[in-house]
Amino acid sequence: MRTIGLAGGSMVRLKDGKLRGVGPRSAHLAGLGYSCFTPLSAESTCETIRPLPHDPDDYAVAVAANGARAALTMTCAANAAGLVPAGDYAQGDGTLAGALLAAALQCTPREAAEAVQRAGCAAAVATIEQLLADYSLPREHVTLIGGGGGAGAVAPCTGQMMALPWRIAENAPVISAIGVALALVRDTVERTIPNPTKDDLLRVRREAIDAVVRVGANPETVEVQVEVDPQTQIVRATATGATELRARDHAGPALDDATLRERAARSLGVERAEEVRELARTPHMAALGCALQTKKLFGLLKTRTTPLRLLDREGVVRLQLAHGEAETRPAAQAAPRLREMIAAQAHYDDGGERLPAVFLLAGPRIFNLSGLLSSKHILALADAELQNLPPEELVMLVVGKL
Repeated sequence: MRTIGLAGGSMVRLKDGKLRGVGPRSAHLAGLGYSCFTPLSAESTCETIRPLPHDPDDYAVAVAANGARAALTMTCAANAAGLVPAGDYAQGDGTLAGALLAAALQCTPREAAEAVQRAGCAAAVATIEQLLADYSLPREHVTLIGGGGGAGAVAPCTGQMMALPWRIAENAPVISAIGVALALVRDTVERTIPNPTKDDLLRVRREAIDAVVRVGANPETVEVQVEVDPQTQIVRATATGATELRARDHAGPALDDATLRERAARSLGVERAEEVRELARTPHMAALGCALQTKKLFGLLKTRTTPLRLLDREGVVRLQLAHGEAETRPAAQAAPRLREMIAAQAHYDDGGERLPAVFLLAGPRIFNLSGLLSSKHILALADAELQNLPPEELVMLVVGKL
């Protein structure tokens, strides 16, 4: 989670005929309405104010002859630029904002509005780019989703600037209000342990679980990833869990197989859903993939891969692998088969054994078992999760390359 001072109500800043930026002051905290939602005469003028005592004095407002004022905001500029989707909660009349910004910046209304949009969304672009880098997310797998009443003022421009697909979430205007209640609880425990044993890993894992449960996570939703850094001799366990409200089942009806295949095909980048096949399934998740063949050296070398997508019952892509395999097994039979799958995809080089990415799916939870030094460690943590399940419960094993 990242927080930046940008929203639909962020006010435009102007000084000496130049655009100084957007925000972080919002029209709401300034006690002003938005010019695109406030009926002001076309003869209104543009002035700059200091909304709060410690703010700079370059925040722009529209002022009518009768003294009525309204802020020039990201939402006003988005409407003036024609970027707000039709029927969106943020849709309004950007005519006045466009005219005032054009007069201040000495350009056309659309050019001025687009300049404001780019200036405001630059902060969102920088933050998203950093997230993509931090989590090694392939750009072709990313869709931007806007939430909050002002999503229509930010998501379209941000998507255009990044050349990424975007959409506005269903019921977007109320997402901000329920965000805290639905937030995930996350905590990380780090310990310096030379040559950690199975018991060391399980102990650090338990500490991480206890930490998130203490601050409100429902124990049944907790997922843990354990990593070992051989250079620093640090064992790191990151636990994530849902609060009680989020943990309640608000899910809609499960999608049919054809729709799941269409969702997977779109994520995989294949034109026909018929090319996608089911690799494994549990009551909560389906692993879908397709066979791709790439040619190198003028077609002399051919590489065959099976990219994989893991979708939940509502069609949300929960995991993406560049190449992988998935199987479903009863919990009592999972560990031996997982050992075989890891061995089949492990390889050796000058640095020793290179393990594949490994995931264990139990119910709606995904346990990331990657980031460990040996298959022995992976199997120890997998066994710790499997012991908590009924022997006959179906789990999914996913092994591959991210």
